[in-house]
Amino acid sequence: LSLAVMGVAIFCRYIFSIFQGRWGYIPGVRIIMVQNDMVLLVRHWYAPGVWTLPGGGVDPWESVYEAAIREAREETGFKVHAIEGTVGTYTGGLGKGTEVTVVYSANIEGPISHSLNFEIMMRAWYRLDNLPLEFDPSHRRFISKYLAGVRNEVARW
Repeated sequence: LSLAVMGVAIFCRYIFSIFQGRWGYIPGVRIIMVQNDMVLLVRHWYAPGVWTLPGGGVDPWESVYEAAIREAREETGFKVHAIEGTVGTYTGGLGKGTEVTVVYSANIEGPISHSLNFEIMMRAWYRLDNLPLEFDPSHRRFISKYLAGVRNEVARW
């Protein structure tokens, strides 16, 4: 049932994008969740050898912040009480029309989810100054920008 629901959601996202004149435009969000100099990372079933920041698509009816909060809950089990800011919005990394907004929050609550689902196979905390070798290079840059104090940047990735 979960895969069927996911398929319908993806299909609806593209249908809405057509009606909104956004065909080919793929908005996404990634969230840097931090506590005690640690960042929460995830591994997806479809890319098991790579750690990434939690995140995903922004549905046409939700804001980037709403999507980040939803994705954090779905992928990690944590409740994000508030998004504290935006590192930046980056376009073009996956082809024409792609865009990802990177947000951050330390205002989070809950235990890390250890249950497997159809998307996430692993979740783990890593020190911000000791990220895993298998960490996605673009997400590594997002963390570097966050640590350097970059805010509201608009650039290509």
